[in-house]
Amino acid sequence: MHSAEALLPDPKSLSARGPFARDAPLTSLAAFDAQGLTPETMAGVAGARVLLAHYDLLLHDFAEPLAALLSRHVPHACDLRADEAQAIDAWLVAHTAFVSAPQAAQAYANTPIPLTGQARTAWRPPRYGRAAVMGAPGGVLFDVKGCGVPPDEVPELPNSNGLLTLSEALYEFALERLVYAALVHGGSAVRPVPAYAIVDLGFDALALADHPDGRARATLLLRRAQTRPRCQWGKEDPGPRMAGLLLEIELSLRRYGISASNCGAVRFDIVPAHNGIAVSRDGKALPFDPDRLAQIARATGYAGRPLAVDGVNVQIADSEPPCTRVLDFGRYRLRPAFDAVLYTWWRRDYESLEGEFLRPDAPRYVQPEPALSMAALEAQPSWQALWEAAGNYGKGRLGRHALAKAFDGAVADATAHLACD
Repeated sequence: MHSAEALLPDPKSLSARGPFARDAPLTSLAAFDAQGLTPETMAGVAGARVLLAHYDLLLHDFAEPLAALLSRHVPHACDLRADEAQAIDAWLVAHTAFVSAPQAAQAYANTPIPLTGQARTAWRPPRYGRAAVMGAPGGVLFDVKGCGVPPDEVPELPNSNGLLTLSEALYEFALERLVYAALVHGGSAVRPVPAYAIVDLGFDALALADHPDGRARATLLLRRAQTRPRCQWGKEDPGPRMAGLLLEIELSLRRYGISASNCGAVRFDIVPAHNGIAVSRDGKALPFDPDRLAQIARATGYAGRPLAVDGVNVQIADSEPPCTRVLDFGRYRLRPAFDAVLYTWWRRDYESLEGEFLRPDAPRYVQPEPALSMAALEAQPSWQALWEAAGNYGKGRLGRHALAKAFDGAVADATAHLACD
């Protein structure tokens, strides 16, 4: 099926269209000086190709480098010729289709990786487990997710394999659009950090419990490079102001049935115990003294039955309110209702449970509004068709142009009831 795509001459049919935050992109690694970057040498992947590209975003962020590449200034994607879109695709692949050395050296977390023999330097910010910053001439920076584990690690199965599957990349790309539509409709100045493209690496991730045959195509998600606030990568406490900001973003999205915090990534369980209550996270008991347990019980409204507490898991770029930029949408979920206590932490050690708790019976606690909620999206045919298309693409039964069409259809259906600028 893939070879038949030579009959489809216009790569712009791979365009993932949509609005985006028109911010100035970072143009220098010096922006990361406060965080610190760890350089490493990565290996080029042979046969990689662009699956989806947001050409309008690329032309906005990289106007000068792309004008030099194309020998003319192109203001909008609709003005691109087919050969120019192909040139942009090739430029993206040339500067981002690389994986880390330990990822390339093994074949248990993925099928063998075909290499080009080229090498390049990439840079890891702190706590970047499967992502790195890569650059291109002209002050171009990409945040590349799915490029393998860091040099001092090896892939671990099943959950730390260093890769990003096609379904994961599509989900993040799609949720970015849903979040954008919700924030604009709600009158917020917050915006998501946009993604430029999805790159098919041409090999498969293996031993995947959430895929029927245990394998899926490995991809890269190319995102606008961003620094992050110190409390999300260093040892600085968030404090009440930052914690309150993250909580307000979470609540604003919940009107639309969207949550960054309801997937269980930061979940605490409170259950009855001989001394009142016991608190655990991921099955591990947390060592609180009786007085502190009593405080937690009062703060969460514990009433004798098991209680779930969800930590606010909103990730943001290093930006100033009210124009905060949110990112990392892989853990965002669509929900018809919420019933867990919300907790936003003031200390870096979030397991201290020191912060603000918002109970479901509190006036500020937000439930999805039926007229606005996107929670029913997962039952819509276009949403289901997207994941079916992703599976068929990975098996060679569907071309990338059809996959791009399925993506645009799913996003359009999800946001049709909301006005979007």
